[in-house]
Amino acid sequence: MKKSPNNIIIACSLCILVLAIFGFFGHLLNFTVLASARAAYIPMAQSTAACFIVLVLVFTAYARGLLAGYKRAAAIFLISGITLFGFLKFIEYFIMPDSSFENIFVESKSNLGDIPVNIMSHMTGFNFCLAGMATLFILLKEKRLKHPGAPKNIAGILGVIVSIIAFTFILGYIYGHPLLYSSAEAVPMAITTAIAFLLSGIALVSMAGDSAVPLVYFAGESTSARLLRIFVPLVVSTSIIQSILQYFVFVDYAINNVMLSTAAITVFALLVGIIISRIGFRMGETFDRVMLERNKALEDLKISELRFREIFENMYSGVALYEAVDGGEDFIFKDFNHAAERLSRVKREDVLGRRVSEVFPGVKDFGLFRVFQNVWRTGRAGYLPAALYKDQRLSAWYENYVYKLPCGELVVIYTDISEQKRRDELLRESEAKYQDLYDNAPDMFASVDLKTKNIIECNNAFLRNTGYSKEELVGKSVFGVYFDGDLCEAKKIYDQLLNSGSVHNKEIRIKRKDGSMLDVSLNASVVHDGKENILYSRSIYRDVTERKIAEENLRDYHEHLEKEVRKRTEQLSIVNKELEIRRRLSDIGQLSASLAHELRNPLGAIKIAAYNIRRKRQNALLDSHLENIDKKIAECDLIIKNFLNYAKLNSPAYESTDIHSVLEECISGFKKKYIAWEVDVKMKSNCGRGLLIEADSLQINELFSNLLDNAYQSFEDKKGSIVIELSCCGKENRFVIIFSDNGSGIEEEKISMVFEPFFTTKVRGMGLGLTVCKQIVDLHKGTINIESEKDKGTTVSIGLPLKKDL
Repeated sequence: MKKSPNNIIIACSLCILVLAIFGFFGHLLNFTVLASARAAYIPMAQSTAACFIVLVLVFTAYARGLLAGYKRAAAIFLISGITLFGFLKFIEYFIMPDSSFENIFVESKSNLGDIPVNIMSHMTGFNFCLAGMATLFILLKEKRLKHPGAPKNIAGILGVIVSIIAFTFILGYIYGHPLLYSSAEAVPMAITTAIAFLLSGIALVSMAGDSAVPLVYFAGESTSARLLRIFVPLVVSTSIIQSILQYFVFVDYAINNVMLSTAAITVFALLVGIIISRIGFRMGETFDRVMLERNKALEDLKISELRFREIFENMYSGVALYEAVDGGEDFIFKDFNHAAERLSRVKREDVLGRRVSEVFPGVKDFGLFRVFQNVWRTGRAGYLPAALYKDQRLSAWYENYVYKLPCGELVVIYTDISEQKRRDELLRESEAKYQDLYDNAPDMFASVDLKTKNIIECNNAFLRNTGYSKEELVGKSVFGVYFDGDLCEAKKIYDQLLNSGSVHNKEIRIKRKDGSMLDVSLNASVVHDGKENILYSRSIYRDVTERKIAEENLRDYHEHLEKEVRKRTEQLSIVNKELEIRRRLSDIGQLSASLAHELRNPLGAIKIAAYNIRRKRQNALLDSHLENIDKKIAECDLIIKNFLNYAKLNSPAYESTDIHSVLEECISGFKKKYIAWEVDVKMKSNCGRGLLIEADSLQINELFSNLLDNAYQSFEDKKGSIVIELSCCGKENRFVIIFSDNGSGIEEEKISMVFEPFFTTKVRGMGLGLTVCKQIVDLHKGTINIESEKDKGTTVSIGLPLKKDL
């Protein structure tokens, strides 16, 4: 078979399709010669043409490998219809020979002899029935059958029958004699139909393949196949030639039958002799070639056996050869290699010819014996996974592969994996320890696929700290667990991880399931495979929330300490400044005492002299000068007094002091002192008369006097008003007095300097009045505050405790 079966199927299908189309359209066009080849012949029926078209479609689809799934089911359905139709047409001849159920669909308008035209004959139906059954057998799925090759064998036989019937009818046309119809001059099958069936039979045999009947006998290079390929065509062709010669030549020329037979026998004998001699020559060549090939094959087999023996003896794995005994109830050793001796700890000579159950009594419990029996019965290779074999002599882990040889013997290849099992056990223990450390570590662990950025594993600490379950995290994007405000930073970290392979101490925030924030420190590194390809990252998250809180507290405490230090430094600076002032004042005090003594004596003398002049004056014009002298003496005396008070101001001598009386006394004295000034002094009090506080009455008098003097001095035009407001609160042990005037006021930038010694905004005075006031108030543990606005006035607020003990 030089042509491929598929090409033969397609070629036959194309020829059948042409004949069927001619037959179908010959009737439609009323040109039946297309369907019959000759006007004297019966044409192919339309139903026959339709059946052939369906067969062609199925044959072509089969050859092109298109019959799968629903297409296969559709093909089976169509072929089943053709088969049933053919069968009905065949039995119709015996049930109702004078009519046809086909007339229901197609009316026969004429007859050719006794045969109706355009009606399928019973022999055509029979052939369609055979061809349909053959096709159905070919379309069967052989894997589900007990004998997979049987359907195609049957299909091949049916194909041959279809071809023989068709060939018989073709011969009938050649001889010009009808078959089966003795009284008719026409053959009950169209010539085009017979040719189409012959091609269909050839296509069916090709579809069955060269592994099925009949091609199996013709295929290959065996002697019988070669003889069949020569003699079958020879005998058939010789018979046909002889028939043709006999019918067309010898009959026409009236040659004697004896002569005819002698000539035929002579020609046939001559042809057979030539052919046999040729066959003998070819067979001799073939035999010689076969013997050479056999000797070479034996040599190759010997070499192969030596190679096999070398491989067999030097394999690292153990190999044992067994033969089944007692119908597969036991197996005896046929061979045993060196590795098997080593692994099984037994000598070859001690096991050959003995039963496996005798040498290895634990083989049935081990499970290998069942594998032996299964492989021996089914012929399919078997595998026994790693299992522990134990008997009184041996205990080890083995892995076994079992095969059945064509000769029926079993080959077992096995490996001792005890050491591997020990390593695996150690590895499992190590992995279990690692997994335990991983799952129960206090830090949060997570593994991330760096391609998809999805979490592939995380430990219990990660789940516990974030509040998620493992199902909610594994397979999800790692960026979903970061705080929204840190997503950009997280992406930068993973970019750095891809580029450098690790990141260290990256502080970032994680978002818990409840939405709260968790501060963590991230350390991560990438894991590579053996080819330096990045597999995933291992990330360790350490909770630094408490550290952050501690740092925040430490920072707050540091700021608090700095504030305290600044405060203490300011206080110390103030104390140092006060100490410096006190030191200076001490010096001033000593100087003041000396100056007071030195100045008061001349002032006393001047005052006495002025008094004597006033007594002895004869000119009234001297009075104004004397008054001026007295005034200046009083001013000098006040300056000296302030110096002395400021320098030697002692702790208060507490006594019950009537504030109203002291204040009224001071107001009365200043009204007399500034009698010519138009100053309105008003006093308002929400305290009852006779308010007593514990204070030094002299110092309080000095305090009020200085404040009133400053208020009077602020009236540049000697006109104005002074308002004094008194309030007290027994519950708070507090007494407040406020002096307000509408005088010239003080510039804002100078208010902070008014309590400094020797600072003054007046033309006269030493700038010690308010300094003394501040000292008196501080000595009484009170407060003093000044508010002033230039050209609008000044308000001085003083707060004193009602009782000194509180």
